[in-house]
Amino acid sequence: MRRLFRSKRFWWIGGILTVLIVITVTVAAVGGWAAPQNMFLGSVVMPIQRAFSSAADGVSGFFGMYSERDALKQENAELREELNALRQEKQNWQEALNENAFYKDFLGLKEEHGDYLFCSARVIARDPADIYAAMTLDAGSLDGVSAHDVVITADGLVGYVTAVAPTYCTVATLLDPAVNVGAYDRRTDDSGIVSGSLDAAPDGACVMTNLDRYATVVAGDVLVTTGGSGLFPAGLTVGTVESVTKDPGELTLRAFVRPAADLLGCRNVMIITAFEGQGEVAVPDTPGE
Repeated sequence: MRRLFRSKRFWWIGGILTVLIVITVTVAAVGGWAAPQNMFLGSVVMPIQRAFSSAADGVSGFFGMYSERDALKQENAELREELNALRQEKQNWQEALNENAFYKDFLGLKEEHGDYLFCSARVIARDPADIYAAMTLDAGSLDGVSAHDVVITADGLVGYVTAVAPTYCTVATLLDPAVNVGAYDRRTDDSGIVSGSLDAAPDGACVMTNLDRYATVVAGDVLVTTGGSGLFPAGLTVGTVESVTKDPGELTLRAFVRPAADLLGCRNVMIITAFEGQGEVAVPDTPGE
């Protein structure tokens, strides 16, 4: 401590402080200018204050940015939930419209064929590797469905039920070579057998065989079921003729047919569980008529 009091630096600092005190007292006594030490201290302190203020603003801005980002993330999440809800609502609304149109179409069919008993069903599975477009429906024996029941859409014939479980069933379509449907040309009355074909199925078509070689069937003609087999009721639309060729030997004609029903894209179908004349003719054990 004695060394400190004896040092020149201590006496210099003490002298400067004494001078500043004297000047401050003098100026304060006479009024007027700001105290020099205030000016001096201000020139030293102000930059430090500004630096701390800038740092504080920076920290505040940094945390404010993250707080704003979190708020935006929350808002975006809420908007996404609202958008998903609106999309689901739109989908439900569209499905309701489709179902209303679906049942409206079948109402006319029901009025036309009062002997038909229907069970509505929805396609729940398809095998993408199956070129014959077999499908699984969400209706089964608990809904009154039996093997060989006919499956249709409002546009036309799909096929028929091949196997039944309590809550679902499988369906073979017109593209399957094992499915054989007696049909006739609504314009010419020429008749034949419509069935699936290995060469036509990949194109979503089937064929009509056993056409008399003198038949006048042409592209654009509409084919409907003949009935009388006990499996398919009469008058169901089968499809439209796309082309007609002669079979080898030219003894019969062969027509390529585009099914009226959308076999690859249909979602809602009707199963005819009963109709007048059903089962009057023996039904084969394997798919086909």
